[in-house]
Amino acid sequence: MPVDPLSGRWTLDASASQFSMPSPRVWILNVSAHQTGMTVEEDLTRADGTAMRVTFAPQFDGRDYPVEGSPIMDSISFVRRSERLLEASARKAGAVSMRDTTEVSEDGQTLTVSFSLLSGEQTVANGRAVFRRLD
Repeated sequence: MPVDPLSGRWTLDASASQFSMPSPRVWILNVSAHQTGMTVEEDLTRADGTAMRVTFAPQFDGRDYPVEGSPIMDSISFVRRSERLLEASARKAGAVSMRDTTEVSEDGQTLTVSFSLLSGEQTVANGRAVFRRLD
């Protein structure tokens, strides 16, 4: 069985990324994906030096799954649109707090997350985080 294109260890390429807020100093994704779901560990060092670990293990069924360690979300849902494309919606206290699209390049070496952070209906920040495969 082939390895899922989302699976792997990914590191932020800050020079290729664009953020409307300060860029994280470090952002590492560890993703273990399969056809119907995934497990994700995100290790971040924010621009202010605060370190955090965010974890979640959703299925790709559009239902909400718990998120640990995030100040902006306590649940997240994913839908898999294709082998290389995911769409997500996150919630904090029941209200939508983030929407994102995750896509892996054809060569499997780049993962791009395009996101919007929301407060009510208003977008308060957005970005395009580009990650390079480490393994």
